[in-house]
Amino acid sequence: MSEQLEVQKNYRQSQEKYTYYLIALCVTSIGFSIHKTVDSSLSWSQIPLALSIISWSLSIYLGIKFIHVQLSSLFTNNQLLDIEKGVFPLTGVHPEKIQMGIDTATKQLNKNSKIAEKRNIWQYRLLIIGFLCFITWHILAMYIRTNGL
Repeated sequence: MSEQLEVQKNYRQSQEKYTYYLIALCVTSIGFSIHKTVDSSLSWSQIPLALSIISWSLSIYLGIKFIHVQLSSLFTNNQLLDIEKGVFPLTGVHPEKIQMGIDTATKQLNKNSKIAEKRNIWQYRLLIIGFLCFITWHILAMYIRTNGL
C-alpha cells in the first residue's frame, strides 16, 4: 500500500511542477513580448501579439484554477478519510451518515477530477495557441519591415 501512496504522491508532485512550469513559460513569454514592443506604437499588425498575450494570460489563469481544484480535492480527500474513520463531526459513527458522507465526498472528488483535467488540457492548449500567435506576429513584423509597409 505504501508503494501506491508513493506513486500517487510522485504523480501529484510531477503534475504540480508541470503546471508551475507552464505558468512560468506564459509569464516569461508575456514579459518577453512586452520587452520586444517597448518602443513600438500600437498598430493593427500587433493583433496576433495581443492574441498571444491573451492566450498566455488565460493559460496562467487556468493553471492557477487547476491548482485551486487540486487543493480542494486534497481537502475533500482528507474529509473523506475522516468520514471513513468515523471521526468527522457531521457523520460521527452513524453508518447511514457515514455512507452519505462517503458518497458526497466521492462525487465531489470525481467532479473536481473532471474539472482539473479540462483546465490542465486547456492550460497547455492556450500556451501553444499563444506561441503560434506570437510566431505569426513575428513573421508579419518581418514582412512589414522587409516590404517597408
